[in-house]
Amino acid sequence: MRGSPDEMVLAQALANFTQQVAVPIIWHDAASGWPRTVYGATCFFVRFPHGIIGITADHVIGALQLAMIKNPNIICQLRTSKAVDLLDLVVDRCPQWDIATFRISEELLDAIGGIAVDCTSDWPPPEPAKGRAVTFCGFPEAERVVLEPAALSIFACGSLTVIEAVTERDIILTYDPSQDEPAPWAPWAQPLGYNMSGCSGGPVLSHGTRNGLQRSFLVGMVVAGPRGTGTGEAEGFDILRMRRIYAVEPDGMIRRTNSGWLPR
Repeated sequence: MRGSPDEMVLAQALANFTQQVAVPIIWHDAASGWPRTVYGATCFFVRFPHGIIGITADHVIGALQLAMIKNPNIICQLRTSKAVDLLDLVVDRCPQWDIATFRISEELLDAIGGIAVDCTSDWPPPEPAKGRAVTFCGFPEAERVVLEPAALSIFACGSLTVIEAVTERDIILTYDPSQDEPAPWAPWAQPLGYNMSGCSGGPVLSHGTRNGLQRSFLVGMVVAGPRGTGTGEAEGFDILRMRRIYAVEPDGMIRRTNSGWLPR
């Protein structure tokens, strides 16, 4: 994805927008001392005609729910928000798609400095195509550093790359550090096999020109990192699996499929 200086400027602008769209979800034991273990994932927001819908992976909500069952002192935050009862905000969950949706108010969105991608008149998103440029972003759990009591440093992971393949439910990307453009907000070059735990639920945006204008479309979310898949024929690059999100309806409900496939 490396190109001319103008193309590099555009690539960085698209990566920056993606990073602004991504929002960390964190949860931790409010009764434990500092430094404490902080868990989490990623989400993003979509503006529909009747409100703002948050989207993340269903397994993220499941992990938060299990943590709260085991420990009643667990609190959840969206970026810098006060404690949020995220489970109570859930609109729909679908293990088949591994997608969960939740409702968020304008007030909470403003409080965390979030951006809701406006899809009021442009949904579902266009079908992603092989070879099209995309950006993705998530917040790796391993890179969350407690600086001092109640202060947490969160780093972002992501890049600009191209679609390798598209299926009914997935967008398959490859990450090749020798070719793909690293995001300017990623402070390190992600090694092959990089642990992306915590990036689940991060946004994937497709980019291109429509009617002479540069456009970005939310087409998916991060659900699976490389986990050592860059071997054999894939040696030298990582295979990343992103879940398509066209099954999300404007009211936050998730359309089930009758095609017969099951999540891996």
